[in-house]
Amino acid sequence: MPGLHQRFVRLQFGKTYTDEELYVQFKHYLQEIEDEGASVLNQLEYLHSFIDSGVRSQRSNLNWIYIMIHVQAALWLLLFIRNNADLVYHIMALLVVFVQYGICWLAVFSDRQGKFMMVIQQWLNQLDQEIIVLNYVTPDIGRLEEIDEWFDEREFARLWLRELSPSMNMTWKKILIELLPSGNPMLPAIRVTLGGKRKAPQHAVVYGFADKNKRDQPNQLLKTLKMFASVNPMPFYGENDDREIFEKQIDRLRSHLINLFGKRDHQPITAYIDGLGWRSRLRIKDRTDSTRELMQRSANTFGKILISYTGLSISRSISILSTGNDEEE
Repeated sequence: MPGLHQRFVRLQFGKTYTDEELYVQFKHYLQEIEDEGASVLNQLEYLHSFIDSGVRSQRSNLNWIYIMIHVQAALWLLLFIRNNADLVYHIMALLVVFVQYGICWLAVFSDRQGKFMMVIQQWLNQLDQEIIVLNYVTPDIGRLEEIDEWFDEREFARLWLRELSPSMNMTWKKILIELLPSGNPMLPAIRVTLGGKRKAPQHAVVYGFADKNKRDQPNQLLKTLKMFASVNPMPFYGENDDREIFEKQIDRLRSHLINLFGKRDHQPITAYIDGLGWRSRLRIKDRTDSTRELMQRSANTFGKILISYTGLSISRSISILSTGNDEEE
């Protein structure tokens, strides 16, 4: 780790970059962490240099403080030239100016560093959004798949009486749906938790998330459910025509959840909110998303390096995008 003098020089002098240029470097370092794993800890000098470059490139709103210090320095210089004060006064005034310069530099540095932490937070959320859109939303836009038979009604009726009937007395936010790894990488198992009580994992077809005639393939309901497991609220990026199709997919899931857990005063998924998207009132967790787990692991490693180097922490958590699951109805 560089010494204080070396870091001061890095922060004060050197090339500045735009946020776009820094973002490209940031993604490169995350990819290196993912590829090299723990061995990246032996090359911290590059990451430290990147962090200092990012801090140096931020603009601070506190630079105006320097103007006040320069005014004081000018007054001291004027008095010194005119020799209107004794030597002790000049020495004290000069020391005060230097101390103020140091305090001002620390304030500006802290402001820049805090801003860069916020920029990194935004980048992490943006990366997560990109993965979601590319992996889940984009492939299904423009297609509204037909669902043959959602589930075996007799089998589900027995399951509902045995395990799901208590859900009728619960609010949506007390219901948790988990997608768990199974023998089929395309089709997760489904586990429902009601009021903190976990039920046994079931094949997706039992809950209607695979068709009876295609038990080994996820249907449109499961694909839409996975979107809300990835990010909640679920934003939409596209044309109005595509949004209408996507709205039909969500409306189909909304009706299906009511069939599973019963009707309430509130819908399980809210209507579309401009600037926000659709929000699920149920909690939905995907335990099978390895792509996001790898990215989160790399981001967490980067966050630890960042904390150890700067002494500051950021609220870096991919799950921050899913806070809507825990909101009040």
